[in-house]
Amino acid sequence: MPRDDSRLESLEQWLYEVISHPEGAKAGVEASSRQDSPAAYDLEQTVLPSDQLTPLERISVYADMYFWRFIEIMSGEYPTVQHLLGEELFEQVVRDYVTRYPSTYYNLNRLSIKFPHYLEKEAADLPHQPFVAAIATVERVMEDAFDDPYREKISPDAIQGIPGEKWTDIRLQFNPALYLLELEYPVNDYMTAVYENRHMDIPQAQKAFVVVYRCNYTVWREDLDYESYLLLSRLKDGESLGEALENCTQQEGVDADKITASLGEWFQQWTAQEFFCGLEIDSD
Repeated sequence: MPRDDSRLESLEQWLYEVISHPEGAKAGVEASSRQDSPAAYDLEQTVLPSDQLTPLERISVYADMYFWRFIEIMSGEYPTVQHLLGEELFEQVVRDYVTRYPSTYYNLNRLSIKFPHYLEKEAADLPHQPFVAAIATVERVMEDAFDDPYREKISPDAIQGIPGEKWTDIRLQFNPALYLLELEYPVNDYMTAVYENRHMDIPQAQKAFVVVYRCNYTVWREDLDYESYLLLSRLKDGESLGEALENCTQQEGVDADKITASLGEWFQQWTAQEFFCGLEIDSD
């Protein structure tokens, strides 16, 4: 006899509704039994009991595993967010998030890609919500940097060999695993304190600039001052060094003398940190 694909699809839909219900399998069974549910099956007639477990207990095993796997993954990706919220509230938040944004990718690398947006826009009742969202932004970017493609770093000789008169004409190519973040809270020291198991009070709101990058197969995060952040942002957008310097010095609040005095040291540091993977020199 031919297989009834429509019935199989309906059964799969019912099973998914039951095990993915954020309040557990029992609530999922009750929700799926409503007349407006796209799939309705009688639990006792669909799932057989075992020697030790009832049908509800058997299907609850899968329901518990469904969320616990997501919670396990996201606690590894967002350890500081979990620390801030506490394990119980973090679990509730993850359950709500994956219910609103179920995974649609073939693996779970992108499960939490919308989590910072969710915390910022849809979780307004959370304690310290703006700070939590800022932390999540950094921790998500650190995951992205870990997975980004590898590009061979530029050699120091390539930088040092540029003729002095050509310096302002260079355009730098950036490591794909490098991100520049402008945040409303200084998060870096707090994240380090959590990592080192030290107490630190939640800081007051204050503009902060962070670079996240991968170097020697390890992901790092580092605070930047306004001038270095602005210069890197201009260079990353494709401006030549001359264009970037000119545009930066015209910005309100920029210390032009600081940029001039620090430029050589910055480039040595950024090259060592594998910020750059290539360069071009504008032709005359």
